[in-house]
Amino acid sequence: MATRPPPECEDGIRFRGRGFIQLTGRYNYTQMQQQIADKVKVDIVDNPDDAGKPEVAAKIFAAFLAKHRSEIEKHMEGKDYRNARKVVNNAALGLDVFSKAIDDFEKKFLQPPAPSEHLNILQPPPPVPAP
Repeated sequence: MATRPPPECEDGIRFRGRGFIQLTGRYNYTQMQQQIADKVKVDIVDNPDDAGKPEVAAKIFAAFLAKHRSEIEKHMEGKDYRNARKVVNNAALGLDVFSKAIDDFEKKFLQPPAPSEHLNILQPPPPVPAP
């Protein structure tokens, strides 16, 4: 009869990526538990699945952003998406998706609208040529 491995050997699957930032690893779960303990009445180290619940994942995300805000902002202002992404995931996994999402957002919300004839109603009409 095979014996079950000790719990610490199961950490890989137990502390797999969960939530909006894909919190991963016992160490990161423990660190995050300390940051959110006064905001959420769960223990994500004892109950790692709770980190995937939206209300807990949101608190984890907010705590993460609060801790890393200045670093992320510095990279984003310089359009250094690789290093901004690496703050969340050191291997920059998902960089292509992240960069495309930023580009799409900027095009949709930060670019001035294209000129359009029907939007030029405030301009005077062209002069009428003299007979």
